[in-house]
Order: sequence, then C-alpha cells, then structure tokens
Amino acid sequence: MLRFTFCRQAAMKIMSMIVAGTGHDDRAKLIRLYCAVGARVTLRREPDNPHDPNAIAVLLRRGPFLGLIPRRAVKIGYVKAPRAVGLAKLMDRGSRLEACVDSFWAPPDLPRPRVSLKLQIQSD
Repeated sequence: MLRFTFCRQAAMKIMSMIVAGTGHDDRAKLIRLYCAVGARVTLRREPDNPHDPNAIAVLLRRGPFLGLIPRRAVKIGYVKAPRAVGLAKLMDRGSRLEACVDSFWAPPDLPRPRVSLKLQIQSD
C-alpha cells in the first residue's frame, strides 16, 4: 500500500528595509567595524521601549576575537517605526523573521551610515 504524506508549507514573504538610528551612540563605529554584505542580523522586540512599544532592535553579531571570545551581538539601530508596527504584530504571533545585510554605505565622514536589510518572513 502506498501512502502519501503532505506537509503544509509555510507562507514566505521577502522584503527590504533600511535600518533607522544608525547615527546614535557608537553605532556608526560598530557598523564600520563589523558590518558586511550577507551578515546575518537578529531582530529583537523591545515592547518596553519608552519611545515606541512596537520597537524592533537590529542586532549585528560580532565575530570572535582570535576564536577566544564568543560571538556577541551589538545594536546597530532599529526597524523604522511604520514598518515595525506590522512586523511587531507578526513577531508577537510567532512568525519567524530572518534578516541579513543587503547593502551598507559607511564612509568615515558620514555620521549616519546607511544599512539596508533583506528580510524573510515565514508564517504558518
């Protein structure tokens, strides 16, 4: 007897976005040091953010130093507020978001580097 098993495939959406707030704190320096096209970033909800309850931080992983110090993530900015509203709802509902650096422009004389992300959203 032949049996077929069907898997429900998750819906997937891909979008691009620009990271906001890259000129605050030491973020420009961190972007110049660690940012690379294709680098994976982590999107972390900050529901207790005093400026925006829909805030989503963009964290870039630093590489290990000589293989001795484990990877650590550094905040390079935020998802822009209009886009964060919808993405925050998706994240709160359990959708999986994966993002990587699509491009960046960070010359030394630019106080706010431009970082764009490619975002993949998977929802069941």
